Amino acid sequence: MTHYAAYLKPPINFTVENRLMLTLLTVNVLFITGIFLSFKLWTSDRLFPLFPIFETISTFPHWLNYIIIALLVTGLLLNQLLKTKKVFLLIFGLLIFLFLQDQMRWQAWVYTYVLMLLPFAIPIKSKEQQLSLLKCLQLLIVGIYLWSGIHKINPAFIDVTFKSILVDFFMVSDANLIKQLRYFGYIVPGLEILTGVLLVSRRYRKPGVALATITHLFILAYLGPLGVGHNMIVYPWNIGMILFSWLLFYGQVNKLNLKPGKGTTLKIVTIGMYLLVLVLPALNFFGYWDHYLSFSLYSDKPKNFYVAVAETEIHRVDPVLKPYFMEIKGMQGGEVIDINKWSLDQLNVPFYPEKRLFEKMGESFCELGIPNDKMVFLVFERPIAKGSYESFSCQDLKKN
Repeated sequence: MTHYAAYLKPPINFTVENRLMLTLLTVNVLFITGIFLSFKLWTSDRLFPLFPIFETISTFPHWLNYIIIALLVTGLLLNQLLKTKKVFLLIFGLLIFLFLQDQMRWQAWVYTYVLMLLPFAIPIKSKEQQLSLLKCLQLLIVGIYLWSGIHKINPAFIDVTFKSILVDFFMVSDANLIKQLRYFGYIVPGLEILTGVLLVSRRYRKPGVALATITHLFILAYLGPLGVGHNMIVYPWNIGMILFSWLLFYGQVNKLNLKPGKGTTLKIVTIGMYLLVLVLPALNFFGYWDHYLSFSLYSDKPKNFYVAVAETEIHRVDPVLKPYFMEIKGMQGGEVIDINKWSLDQLNVPFYPEKRLFEKMGESFCELGIPNDKMVFLVFERPIAKGSYESFSCQDLKKN
């Protein structure tokens, strides 16, 4: 045993099989927790629109969605006990239907859990295959840290989230001091990238796990009641990332190479994981891969979507949306509806920030019969106070 293997050796006999069993248990429990915390997201009986891939999918009766949710939760529970091919087929079959029915469900935490479940669907017959499965999961966690850090290297993160950390968490109120501290914000993505690099290294996995733990504890403090009290749906996901770093990396000295494991199915899944967590997120910089599927978490790169309605037409808007009216500096008259705030309040998840969903949401408002010159849709870059914006109308949507 090498000196760094002795350094990383856990205090108990923690086999690869034990790691995999506890990781699967963690994924199942967190997935079920996330479903209940965002229950309206998974139903079709709601005011907030569904955004199906195919229009006919959203027309299924409401009671069918409740049956599907119950079957999915049951499948995740049985998955821990049985681990049979039929159970995995049930889980992924239900998830595919739910994802096709509503793109709002393609949240980053959901995507993470699905990717973690996927390798477990493969029948494992040897310790070598167990290790290959473990490497798949390790690769996913490393990819999340690397891409999450890379996407944060942009001015919007500094001007929005990092500024919020200074003002709302550390109570920094002096404008000059905030300006002086501005570039220290790039330390945050640097630490995330460093976490991923340390977890790859067999020699430095222990500090990598420690850094991951400290990072997510800080995120929980920042997003929690003592901080901004925002987006509680990611609390379990952050707890999960701490557990995953310990279960998959602490005391584990395997090389994290890109060699697929033995077995045709395992090779396909391994190669697919490489593409999804290392290659495809790069396409996000060119607009060809979604933000949440690229692990662009709290990067402030995604844009905000608003609906501006003239005062004479506000009566056509459902009164339920009144709590989501807001002001945008420089805009006068009428009301502006904050769609992200509506989504967080109704579904407990942020609005899925992609252009195709902005347009679909616009189409749902166009059905209210508001004249074209009395309503406009706004897509703002962050921060809103400085960012540029695009606008389009119902007439523009009809042309498309």
